[in-house]
Amino acid sequence: MASFLKKLSLARGPLRRVVLLPDHLFFARVIATSGDVAVARGEAELALEALSPFPLAQLYYGFFHVEGSSRALIYAAYRRRFATEVAADWKDANLVLPAFASVLGRPSDGIAGATWLIHGENSLVAVRWDDQAVPADVQIRPVFDEENRPAVRDALLLELTASERIRELHELPVANENSTGPEFEFIAGESTFVVTPEQAADLDVRDKTDLQQLRRAQARDRALWRVFLVCLAAIGLAMIGELTLAAGRVWQTTRVTRVMAQRPIVDAIMTAQSLTHRIDELSTKRLRPFEMLGIVGGAVRPKSIQFLRTTTDGLYRLEIQAQTESATDISTYRAGLVALPGIEKVDLYGPDTRGRMATFRMVVSFKPEALNTSMGEK
Repeated sequence: MASFLKKLSLARGPLRRVVLLPDHLFFARVIATSGDVAVARGEAELALEALSPFPLAQLYYGFFHVEGSSRALIYAAYRRRFATEVAADWKDANLVLPAFASVLGRPSDGIAGATWLIHGENSLVAVRWDDQAVPADVQIRPVFDEENRPAVRDALLLELTASERIRELHELPVANENSTGPEFEFIAGESTFVVTPEQAADLDVRDKTDLQQLRRAQARDRALWRVFLVCLAAIGLAMIGELTLAAGRVWQTTRVTRVMAQRPIVDAIMTAQSLTHRIDELSTKRLRPFEMLGIVGGAVRPKSIQFLRTTTDGLYRLEIQAQTESATDISTYRAGLVALPGIEKVDLYGPDTRGRMATFRMVVSFKPEALNTSMGEK
């Protein structure tokens, strides 16, 4: 799921829309500029104002420059050459540029020293490169009659040097709709050209103020798209969690049902085992009160202590209620019992003194082997 969401986020939501304008409506010039992109942008606008008979507000224009290059390509078209409804259709496009500008990006198969001849509708464009990343020249020739296209091509070739390598494109470049990420890809024949977001902002011919607002809106849309993907992932995880809990409840219900079905059998087994243990205990083990009395009433008992009552608690416990006129003999008696090897422990409660007489209660726990030994059993 993570890789799927990552792929969706890179695609930036819906497919991007690129509009390629007819080349014959534009004029293009290569101008000398400084190597800094920010400075080159201002120089390009100044050059357009000097070359065009119209102010910039009446032009659709763009330029192409690469950091470190000493020149830039500028191009422009008079706004009135485009119908109002045509220009309105560009509003939601991601990129609008003349068709020949789509081959200005970073090529996938180096084109140094080559010249591209691009056959478009009503136009023929020659884009010439040398050893720099910005074209050395761009020549745009209108072709309004297809019968004249060969003559226009021959005349344009005469302006090129014999050593130039020609790459002719009979179909216009197309935007790669399968591309992901912020960059734009254009397929021209067997070559692919990559235009960075920064270059795309300069190549776009729309009004720069409107374009800046559009970029901000698109950035907001991309952020909302990513938020939507995160919410979608959260909903998916919640649904998976809910399904897991439902499956767990079904499993738990099945397990409890099975346990309840087996409970009578288990209860019967436990009852039988308890009865078996009790029968075994009654048949093999006997209560030995006299042996217990023999141990506690032997030599360790001081003569001042008199037993008032003795009772058994289970097979190995004897409770003694006694009295004595010498309270100090009680602790002596307890210590003597604890020292006997057959005694496990002795619990003393009291004494309660009334006049000269002290009464107390003592619970003596015997070791099973002590009683067996006392009877001569093994």
